[in-house]
Amino acid sequence: MPFRRKRDNQAAPQPSVSVVRDVTGSAVAIGTGNTVLHSSTMKGSPAQSATLDQAIAALRVAIESKGGELKPAALEQAGRMDQAANSAPPDAKALAASREWFMNHLPALLPAVAEVAEHPSVETALKAAGQVIRGGTGSEAAG
Repeated sequence: MPFRRKRDNQAAPQPSVSVVRDVTGSAVAIGTGNTVLHSSTMKGSPAQSATLDQAIAALRVAIESKGGELKPAALEQAGRMDQAANSAPPDAKALAASREWFMNHLPALLPAVAEVAEHPSVETALKAAGQVIRGGTGSEAAG
C-alpha cells in the first residue's frame, strides 16, 4: 500500500465566489465559507424626486378632470402608486396592479399613469432591485 498523506484523503473544498453589488459600491468575497452582508438604499437625485412628484401631481389633476364617477377610486389608486413609487425599493407589484386598474377602468389616463410607473428614478430602482413592471400584471410584475 503506497504512502498517503492525510490531506490526500480529504476531499478538496469546492471553491466558491460570491459577488454582491449595490448602487453605492461593490464588495467581493473569494473563498469558501465567506459571507458578505451589505445593505443600501438608492435615492434619486432631488431633481428626479421633484419630477416624480410632478408626475404624481399631474396624474391627480388628470383624475380630477377625467375621472368622472370613478374619481374616488382613481384617486385611491393614485395614492397607492405614490406610495409604491416612493418605497425603497419601489413596489413593482403595486405599481403594476394600479396600472392594470387604470387600463381596465380609465384607459384615457394611461399616459399619466405611465409617467409615474415608468419614471426614470422608479425604473432605475426597480432595475437595481431586479424587478420589472413594463406591460405586466400584478402577478407578473416581479421577476
